[in-house]
Amino acid sequence: MRKPRIDWDRLLRRADEGLLGLVYPDAAVCLICGRAAEGQLLCADCRAGLDACRIEDGDTPAVWHYEAEAGTLVRMLKERAVGPAADVLAEGMAEKLSGMRVPPDTVITSVPMPGRRLRLRGVDHGRLLAEALGRKTGLPARPLLKRKAADARTQRGLSAEERRINVRGAFAAACAAPRCVLLVDDVLTTGATLDSCREALEAAGCAQVLFLTAARADPGRADDTAKEGSKHAKMDRSADPPADPDGGAGDRAGGEGC
Repeated sequence: MRKPRIDWDRLLRRADEGLLGLVYPDAAVCLICGRAAEGQLLCADCRAGLDACRIEDGDTPAVWHYEAEAGTLVRMLKERAVGPAADVLAEGMAEKLSGMRVPPDTVITSVPMPGRRLRLRGVDHGRLLAEALGRKTGLPARPLLKRKAADARTQRGLSAEERRINVRGAFAAACAAPRCVLLVDDVLTTGATLDSCREALEAAGCAQVLFLTAARADPGRADDTAKEGSKHAKMDRSADPPADPDGGAGDRAGGEGC
């Protein structure tokens, strides 16, 4: 008899949610600064700081500049797989989607995380973000992509051209692709990873691929709060590793999908 497959990603995610409930009980304290949040995930000050990070350009497929409160939430999701951070980011992404023409049969998916990174972190933060956005919008979220190689070289520190070369042909569809896919990721830098994923989805029959990321890394845009933290934050943001823009999130290489 074939043994049932254990979804370790989901199992670990449930365990993390239980622990996070002890740290952030019923949204009693702000995710970012730890102060009273009056039943919300963010206090009024951190919410205002997050709103100040918004990108005004309506054509940009990203919600916030990768800095200050927005950068902190992305790092909380990326480095610690904090589920409530995904909920806050997904809320803003859902607002952005409301101004886009999104077909009703769209399926949300995320960029597959390299297998080694998933083994180290235990939880797929890209999938957390896609599923949170699915709950906010009512659209289904499914892992549609896989990496061809089990472990991939990180995009961190590479030039734009090196990024394109590094992810060229790196992805494949895990199954026949839906007609329309919304591809989500945490940070947009050059778009090389998203383009490579789009090519894989189109090769599998997808007619339309939409992009949306939580934040955009802006070269040359300096903001001290991204390095030192806002005046309300208790955590030392400078101790956080820098985000891995375009590094990807999502499914285990060659793992489950569709």
